[in-house]
Amino acid sequence: MMLPLRVRTAQADQDRNWSQRLLLAGALGLIMALASLFALLPYPEWLLAILGILLLIPLLWWPTAGLLSGVFGLSLDQYYLNIGFALKPWIVLFGLTSLALLAKSAKRRESLSASISVPGRFWLICFLVGTGLSLIVANDAVRGLRLYIVLLLLSGLYVLVPLLVRDERTISQIIAAWFAGTAIAVGVGLGQYMTSREQTIPILTSVGIVRGVRVYGTFGDPNYFAAFLVLGLPVALIGIFQRQIVPIVRILLAGLALLMGLTLILTLSRGGLLGMVVSSVGILVFGTRAGLPTRHLLGPLYLTAALGTAVVLAPDAIVVLQHRLPDLLNVDRGSAVNLERIRLWEAALEIASDHPFLGIGLGNFPLVYPRYAEVDVMVRAAIAHNSFLELLAETGPLTLLMGLIFFGQVLRRGYYACVSRGSTSWVAVGFLSGAIGFLVQMLTVSIHYTAHFWFVLGLLIALDRISRKV
Repeated sequence: MMLPLRVRTAQADQDRNWSQRLLLAGALGLIMALASLFALLPYPEWLLAILGILLLIPLLWWPTAGLLSGVFGLSLDQYYLNIGFALKPWIVLFGLTSLALLAKSAKRRESLSASISVPGRFWLICFLVGTGLSLIVANDAVRGLRLYIVLLLLSGLYVLVPLLVRDERTISQIIAAWFAGTAIAVGVGLGQYMTSREQTIPILTSVGIVRGVRVYGTFGDPNYFAAFLVLGLPVALIGIFQRQIVPIVRILLAGLALLMGLTLILTLSRGGLLGMVVSSVGILVFGTRAGLPTRHLLGPLYLTAALGTAVVLAPDAIVVLQHRLPDLLNVDRGSAVNLERIRLWEAALEIASDHPFLGIGLGNFPLVYPRYAEVDVMVRAAIAHNSFLELLAETGPLTLLMGLIFFGQVLRRGYYACVSRGSTSWVAVGFLSGAIGFLVQMLTVSIHYTAHFWFVLGLLIALDRISRKV
């Protein structure tokens, strides 16, 4: 059925606008990359402080610049801006954006009280109150207070994103900024593999010790790097097949998706690969519900190409994975492969049973765990290697339940954005699938204090609001 000429022209204009926005945002992302790399060089701290102050000036007129800079900064988790003391880039940039937003609202005499009415606000507040009360019983309240401040900042990030992301144009810019930062992180990760192939590390498997290389990109830890890739890779896989994006951008996105899949394999993160498998299922399920054509659902099959590339370029990593992946389901206490994590999880449950109300205090699991550790298990736990069990032990079951309800409400709104079948529904499908894969990975590692996860939660709310306006 032929569409009227006016409708076809409007659709063509919309597609052209999307492509122009992505190209412009890509150029902006490149500028941000150069600026960020400049900031990472060992210049005097006073110079970086002046640059930070100068950055605030344009943000007063264009808070979106701070938002996109913060999105880019999410991929530079390991690096810090040394402005008197260590601050992660996303804290600096999102903080400046918040100040700019408040300044503009005060200038226009707008009220933010109505704007911050985000879904799940009640349960988020209850969750924050519960974690705060746990500090009363903490052995080390100062340690817990530091993590609590981080949790407050992450919650503020969740509230801030829907305030700044209000239209499709900003969504396209965010995607470009996200993948501009991802490209740098992936490049660093591949460089680590190429330079460390002769400096392998011992990795324990069910068949004994094997040697391999685990890349960590710009995150300092392979599991954290894998979690970041799990969040963004579904969006890239779906975006490859979006006709509203110009072919050259889709080609670049296809190349980046291939490298992201390859790098995810090189992290050797079993939880990350499990999360990506779940994300691929999410693409199929939510993509079908969103009414995406069949060709858009071929994204998960694209991972096969990444696996084939790894077989050719990194055969040693495939050999290690052949032994590590089966060990993911190995719960035999007689095997040393997962014994430490199994004991950590058992200890977390024992701690929660002994402290059923307020837990042991936020951030105090490493301090209390030695009392529950078995003699034959090496005590070197900094985390419980399970976000949910760690929160259960540190804050109690009621606080954990409040947090789970909050996550559920956010994911439900993300689902609504998927089934709206608007021009941004494919973005919602990608990030919702990535968020669910991330939650699955949280079963194997404690990664609930990561900014990119809370940013995606806020972005799902923003996508739902945008879909309701159309």
